[in-house]
Amino acid sequence: MRRLLLSAGLLALLAGCGQTSAPMGSGAAPSIPVNKAAAAEDLVRCNGEGFVRYVGVPVVRPGDRIPEEGAYVSWEDLPVKTRILGPGIMATMDYVPDRLNVAVDRDGRIRRLYCG
Repeated sequence: MRRLLLSAGLLALLAGCGQTSAPMGSGAAPSIPVNKAAAAEDLVRCNGEGFVRYVGVPVVRPGDRIPEEGAYVSWEDLPVKTRILGPGIMATMDYVPDRLNVAVDRDGRIRRLYCG
């Protein structure tokens, strides 16, 4: 009986380690919620208040093709302490209050802005 309880407990513990998201390289990108309601006041400490209007437009990195029409944000125009986070990208969990985090979808369009 004791062995049965131990086995059941071990199985329950291992079940909690299961994969809950799509594996990297599977082509399935997790959805990133659009944060259009982000208040510019919340982004002041990381110098992101001027970029709220660009949620939904692509970020163009050096060497990327500039879109022929429509708005875009140039990588060079973002604050110095900025990190761009795409789907499936691993990021450190350290909190840097004056760092702007730009979450983009797999097309490179800004989906969310937040400090930290």
